[in-house]
Amino acid sequence: MIGPDDQAVSDRDGQPLSPAELAKVLPPEDAEPSAPSQVQVTPEENDIDSAMMKREVELCVFKYGCYSTLHPWAKVKVYGSGKTAIGGSGV
Repeated sequence: MIGPDDQAVSDRDGQPLSPAELAKVLPPEDAEPSAPSQVQVTPEENDIDSAMMKREVELCVFKYGCYSTLHPWAKVKVYGSGKTAIGGSGV
């Protein structure tokens, strides 16, 4: 993790990483950039995948029959950053 002062810190206790801990997470000094054909573009915040679910529910009483029909729905949006948004009836 990067702390508020732009220093690498531990995700366990928020303390700055030691040189040995940094060596574990940083690429080696002789590392070369990836070829453009190997680069994967991370989706942007505004890239969205969504799913919509609709149902029909009848409310019934054994002796008298059905007295109401509900149409609940839910819509889930997942953004490129991993953030989610959920909407619908009853949410």
